[in-house]
Amino acid sequence: MSEKAVRILNVDDRDISRYVHEEMLRLEGFDVVSVANGADALAAARDDIDVVVLDVHLPDMDGFEVCRRLKSDPATSSAIVLMTSAAFVTAKNKIDGLEAGADGYLAQPYDTVEFSATLRALLRTRTAERRATALALELQDALERRDEFIAMVAHELRNPMAAISMALSIIELSHSDEIKTTKYHEVARRQMANLVRMVDDLLDVSRITRGTVDLRWEDLDLAALVQNAVNAIQPAIEARGHELSVTAVPGHLFVNADATRIEQVVVNLLNNAAKYTEPGGSVSVGLAREVENGAAMAVLRVRDTGRGIPEHMLEKVFDVFVQVSPAIDRSNGGMGMGLTLVKRLVELHGGSVSAHSDQPGKGSEFVVRLPLTPDAQARPDALVIDTSSPAVVSQGGGRRLRPAPLQALQPRGAGAGGESRSKTDA
Repeated sequence: MSEKAVRILNVDDRDISRYVHEEMLRLEGFDVVSVANGADALAAARDDIDVVVLDVHLPDMDGFEVCRRLKSDPATSSAIVLMTSAAFVTAKNKIDGLEAGADGYLAQPYDTVEFSATLRALLRTRTAERRATALALELQDALERRDEFIAMVAHELRNPMAAISMALSIIELSHSDEIKTTKYHEVARRQMANLVRMVDDLLDVSRITRGTVDLRWEDLDLAALVQNAVNAIQPAIEARGHELSVTAVPGHLFVNADATRIEQVVVNLLNNAAKYTEPGGSVSVGLAREVENGAAMAVLRVRDTGRGIPEHMLEKVFDVFVQVSPAIDRSNGGMGMGLTLVKRLVELHGGSVSAHSDQPGKGSEFVVRLPLTPDAQARPDALVIDTSSPAVVSQGGGRRLRPAPLQALQPRGAGAGGESRSKTDA
């Protein structure tokens, strides 16, 4: 798709001069609108004009006045104004034009090369100004999000610390009450675990951002990592009464990866799904093999029936310091860094992650793509995709879930009966 042509308003009361400028500008590839007086110029400038080439001598008002009005009107103030004149050529005239708001001033006669070079220099300057403004706004937004995040981190860290402090005080006062002492020891232990987890997340983001994270590479079956993650997230699934289903393609999906970090990716995605899904909702995990641009990829999909993600947040949801619903993150004891870690870790493994959501209230889906190892791509058993044969379907009314091993991920025929399917009841 070609860039939009620069629109130039050519203002000159002399027919021949106006015609020459118009032809010269069109040959340069600009979109040109020409008018012969100041009033028409002020009206035409409101129609998405980028540059005004403005003669000083006009029949109804001089170019200085036109320039002042253009620059004082918010609808036209961003337009570049290049003033020209064959009569007003003194240094004072040029100063008057620049003080009226002109971005440049050319005294005639001038050749086409000088005119074109001046015009393009002004356009480059304006482009640089706009980029600088955009960067400044992005920086301001990032600083505001950082400040909000720091305030939130301080709040989140203070909560477990306050609970630990209270528990220790009660233990000191109740040293002879074994039941109470045991109870508040458990409170302190649980809150210390929360504190350690939050600090670990902060350190992980810092290490990954600075490029100092160490990865232990080995060929691994992604199915086993998903199984470990499902087992790890089980308490959160149970606590919220979700229905969990896991569907996997038969065969192995070997990836070259750090086992701990990829398991962390899956746990974070499942935890995110559980957090944003109302009690009694469903969370599904899917494993498949797809070909993307000629390369075989292991594809992990985590889908939920929860709150969903607003369209404008789909790209930002992975950014540091960004939370879709800060109040929900805080109420669940999190800092909203899980998805940031997911994106950074997946990219370190040469993969990609994307977020999808139809609309608020319709749930969301996160899709992780990781390159399969060359050995996995060559395995015949890894080429079979049978999405109609779920590996695990775990259902629960909110009390107990016991996901079984992902047996269907073995090559077809490896287990009794060839195709394996397990089901656990609540």
